[in-house]
Order: sequence, then C-alpha cells, then structure tokens
Amino acid sequence: AAHAEDAPRTLSVSGTGSVTVAADTATLYVVIESRGATAAEAARANADTASLVRNAVIAAGASDKEFATANYTLRPEYDPKDPRKIKAYSAQNSMKVVVKDLSRAGAVSDAAVAAGADRIGSVVFSLENEEPYRAQAIRNAALSARKEADLIAAGLGCTITGVISATASAAYTTPYRTVLRNADATAETGTAFTPEKQELTANVSIVYEIA
Repeated sequence: AAHAEDAPRTLSVSGTGSVTVAADTATLYVVIESRGATAAEAARANADTASLVRNAVIAAGASDKEFATANYTLRPEYDPKDPRKIKAYSAQNSMKVVVKDLSRAGAVSDAAVAAGADRIGSVVFSLENEEPYRAQAIRNAALSARKEADLIAAGLGCTITGVISATASAAYTTPYRTVLRNADATAETGTAFTPEKQELTANVSIVYEIA
C-alpha cells in the first residue's frame, strides 16, 4: 500500500505530426527490351542499346554516380505451336536513373526514349535528404501529444509536472510513384513532370507525470 502511494500518477498520450514538402529527386526506371535468334545476340543488342541510353540520360542531366541496373532477364521464347522449340531469345534490362534536378527529369525521360529505350517503367519522386523534415515531423508529433495531454489533464483537474518516458517512431514517407500519368509531352516542349508533394509522418508516445 505504501509503495502504491509513492508511485507517481501518470497520463499516457500519443501524438502524430507531419510535414509536407516538395520532392527534389526523381528516379526513373528505364526499360530496354531486345530480341535475337540466340541468347548472345539478344544480350549483345540489349547491351549496345543500354550503352547508348546511359550516355544519353547522363548528357541530359541524370546522375552518373547513381546509374544502376535494377533488373535484368534473358530468357528463351518458345514457339506456341511447338512448346519444345525455341523461337527466339529476349533480353530485358530495367535501369535505375536518378535525376537530382527535377527540372531535367522530363528531358532525361525523352533522351532515354530517343536513344532506344522501349519505355519508362515508372518514376519515383522522393527527397534526397529527409533528416531536417523528419526532425520537424517528430517535433510536431511531440507538440500534438503535449496539447492532447494538457486537454486531458485540464478535464481531470490535474497538472502536468514532468515526463516519465517518451518514445518516437521513425518518421516515414511514402515515395510518390507514377507511370507517367502526371507527365505532359508535346513535340515542342517534351515531357514535363508535375510530382505531388511528399508527406513525412512521425508518431510519439509520451507518459507524463501529473499531480
């Protein structure tokens, strides 16, 4: 009983905070498809086109340091009339192209297609450095939790006297992905992207001491 009397009275609340900010980086997934009578022929044709595309997108404004292969497949195609007979071979290369200047993203997309890419699989818009916005989202979540705690304490006729514990989840954001739905292209101006803004969200749980 004495121990129960000595234990502090507490109030537990949760808070959510968010920050909305414009994306500053675009990641394009450029797809190149090639066919050949042999596996070597299909692979060689794909490699030749990939080299042209790589040079073109870098010249158009893509990052040469973050260019990478996202996925690569080389497989036989069978004759539908004879499933045991190989009709040809196909190679598909999906290349990750990062553009840090969003004003150049459309030009990079156009350059990839002009150089021989079959399509742009998708475009992901994100933030190069989320840390400042993550910190702000956590601060906003903490302020939200304190506001909630003040309201509850006032309703109970109590006063918040301190913090017993506090935990915060990692702020998260869902990268905005589009399959060129938000792109406008004309022969005169080329492709122009209009990405939606990014929202970073954080959650905190705080246990306050009350009197």
